[in-house]
Amino acid sequence: MASSAPPVSTPWVRRKRERALADGLCTRCCCRRPADGKRTCDACNEGAKRRVAQSRALKRRRRDAESARLRLESAGDVAFSRFAYADAVACYQDALSYGLPLVDDDRISEKLIRSIFCTSRPETARAWIERSIARHERAGAGDDPLLSIRLALPRQYWLEANTPQSLACVERARSLLGDRAESNSHVDALTTNYLTLMGRYAEAAPYAARADERELNAHARGILLNQRAMLTAANGDAAASFAIFDAAAAVAQNVEDGYLLTIIWDDYANWATTLGRLDTARMCRERALFVAREQRIAWRVPYFSLRYAGLLVLHGENALARDLLAESALHDLQTPILRILAATIGAQLADATGDENLLARELDPVALETAFRSREPGWIGPLAAAYARVLTRRGATGAAAAIVGRALPFVHTPEHAGDLLALAARFGAAGDAGRARMVLQRRMRLPNAKVATAFAQLWETYDAARRRRPVVAKERAGKAARSFAGIGWKRFERIALEIAAPARGTEPEPARRVPTALGDLRPALSARELEVAELVLRGQTNRAIADALAISEHTVESHMTSIFNRLGLRSRWQLLDLVK
Repeated sequence: MASSAPPVSTPWVRRKRERALADGLCTRCCCRRPADGKRTCDACNEGAKRRVAQSRALKRRRRDAESARLRLESAGDVAFSRFAYADAVACYQDALSYGLPLVDDDRISEKLIRSIFCTSRPETARAWIERSIARHERAGAGDDPLLSIRLALPRQYWLEANTPQSLACVERARSLLGDRAESNSHVDALTTNYLTLMGRYAEAAPYAARADERELNAHARGILLNQRAMLTAANGDAAASFAIFDAAAAVAQNVEDGYLLTIIWDDYANWATTLGRLDTARMCRERALFVAREQRIAWRVPYFSLRYAGLLVLHGENALARDLLAESALHDLQTPILRILAATIGAQLADATGDENLLARELDPVALETAFRSREPGWIGPLAAAYARVLTRRGATGAAAAIVGRALPFVHTPEHAGDLLALAARFGAAGDAGRARMVLQRRMRLPNAKVATAFAQLWETYDAARRRRPVVAKERAGKAARSFAGIGWKRFERIALEIAAPARGTEPEPARRVPTALGDLRPALSARELEVAELVLRGQTNRAIADALAISEHTVESHMTSIFNRLGLRSRWQLLDLVK
């Protein structure tokens, strides 16, 4: 039963209630007479009972909600530990629907974001990250409990192949953190990461040196060690970099962080490939794919399948690479970096096998534009080079040259983009070609430079072929082929030999097709005129023909005039009518 004692109030209210008590009135409403022996009337007593019941019901609902939230969070934790990430996401989302205090909301939001990042649609985590940041801003709360969520946002931009925006997010976090040592060490580690991805090693080194491992949690320490290993590998020190990669992998294993472990094995494989250690790279690729499959990190499975397929194409194992590409396509790749990777491997396979059906299926102009947006040479270089090679096989050398010229400004180091630098000697302007050669030569001065040396020799081969020096092209192609064979890069061994094929006495590809296209006109034209005529039949402009044959447009016009005079024609349209 509700207490009849009046609540403590202001002096004026107390005096009013004292007068009501003296007059025999209710001490609450001061207007009705209570029953005998009571100080409050029945109506006021009933109201007090209702308020107490409502308060108890509210407390009970809050206890039930807290209990349900705890059960959902616990269920989400169990699902995550069992790699059932979709179930974990559902549990955490239901827990957040209870309208939690800010600290609890941050904790569960962080778990939710981590779970989404292991599903097949990791890019959808961005909405939850932005929700948490917006809630903090509305509440005017500090960034301390929000740090891990805020630092997850750059990763979302990286998934969208927008690495410059990732770097901007990290710098934004730095400006908000002030002088807090642990937080700044974490930010330094992430800054190193994104600068390294963009090939800006000189800028990344001070951040990597400044970050203190002792001030970092295990996850951030693993990231920092991984970045230091990459910078050491960029200086050509294979033994030291591999040792640091192993230490980083040990950190990730100790804390059972499967996603971080796949990152480390991925970067380890990339740099082992760059340093000419294909066996080590293959082992790392297999480990990364194993961890992704074992822990069911949905989007990482096709990612590492494609990475492994790229290594197999390099080895010349095209059949297995094609199987992995087909398997990855079953995952309905929508994440931008997965589309870039699928387009790259598809173009490389199409170039290696000459499969036009594969080429038509895998060429993805959107992926190429997305790669350029990333500004990462590791995305731009392989995809642009593969497209250029495929377009060249189709006879579209003008388009190939345009792609190479557009991609070259993003490549400041030969890591993961040596093929593009070599193609600069064939398609690039004089300034671009010279800069590409300098980049390769700068890398050749470092230890473990077998890959850079082979690409430099490939650059020399392209340069000799472009200058119409067949003997020199043949000699340099042989050197490049032997260099690529020595490190097991069979794909580029074949490419080097194909470049010098005309110098061995083999007829160029246009001339091989001329007899079927020009028929009885072949005896009336010289070898060079036959090449020009065949390209005319393909619909090429004078500029494209000049690029394809490495001659000037004026020379093409001279050959066209000679063809018309020999055949009694007045235009290229009459030539087309003649061979129909």
